[in-house]
Amino acid sequence: RPVASRIFLCIHCAEPNPVRHADNRLSGSHRSQRGVVLITALIFLVVLTLVAVTTVQNVTLQEQMTSNVRQGSIALEIAENGLRDAEQFLLNLPNSGAFFVSGDGLYDQNDAPLPWEVDWGSTAVRAGNEVTINGIPYETRYFIEFIGPFFEQQETGEIVTGGALGAIGQNLGYRIVARGLGNDGVTERIVETYVARTFQ
Repeated sequence: RPVASRIFLCIHCAEPNPVRHADNRLSGSHRSQRGVVLITALIFLVVLTLVAVTTVQNVTLQEQMTSNVRQGSIALEIAENGLRDAEQFLLNLPNSGAFFVSGDGLYDQNDAPLPWEVDWGSTAVRAGNEVTINGIPYETRYFIEFIGPFFEQQETGEIVTGGALGAIGQNLGYRIVARGLGNDGVTERIVETYVARTFQ
């Protein structure tokens, strides 16, 4: 009997414990669920990060575009002010000959520099009156080229040069080129116009 008893106890100890196996299965299931939740959270985090980065980039781009438009408007207003200054200068000339002895930035026919090559900070151009935009003063720059006597063709509206220089009562043509620079120091606008002046 003692031997049978030891065998019984040994067999009893070797039997599987159903409660313990169930606990192990439940514990493994919880670990798997936690892993899935972690992966899902990481995916959401990556997506939110991408959305945030894209939003910031779009906002930055829109701000830059808005700034460029604003700078362009400022530069254009400055350039147009230069045109008005040049027109007033021509109107104030006492005679046609005074144009050629009135200082910097005045050119005879075909002698004017190219607008994109001229040094706008030099004596190759004239400084106009300051224009104030949003409380900030800006300098205007322009140059004028004499293009000779001209008349307007009524059929086409084209300006045609020709005739004798200095003829009394004859229209004389001038080309004005003005440049405006935004307060960013980079954005510029260059505008051009033609003006007729009659000297008596």
